[in-house]
Amino acid sequence: MIAAFGLFALVACDDTTTTTADSGHGDHGTHAETCGEPGDHYLAGMTALGADGLVELTLVSSDPGPPEKGDNVFVVSVASAADGAVLQGAGVVLRPWMPEHGHGSSPETFSVVEGATVGEFQAEGVDLFMGGLWELAFEVESAAGDIDTATFTFCVEG
Repeated sequence: MIAAFGLFALVACDDTTTTTADSGHGDHGTHAETCGEPGDHYLAGMTALGADGLVELTLVSSDPGPPEKGDNVFVVSVASAADGAVLQGAGVVLRPWMPEHGHGSSPETFSVVEGATVGEFQAEGVDLFMGGLWELAFEVESAAGDIDTATFTFCVEG
């Protein structure tokens, strides 16, 4: 009976969600068994295209990595989706959201400041206060006033 359950768990954990980064471990699957909904497996270097196709964000790093329940720091690189050029002088806001629970964090948004590297932005003190599936929606406003939102979705253990 236990062996049959183990086989069911392996089959039920479908490996349909992938990321653009590769850790070399081949584990890019969903975390449906923990979160209830699929999400990307967190990897530094994963990318997300903006909903309107204007920007592409790379999740450069998180501290801790992978993100954990509690305070986290996220560093993202922001580039034009059209030509890959880094966006300087952009305004970036982070809005964490838990789709399974229908709520975000407190505060609802976090300021994202330009980092030491051109095109990189950092959000500090992002409180992912409970385990589960989180969406990190980065709203980017270019210097020209164009707005697009790129979202990373992954499970936080806890």
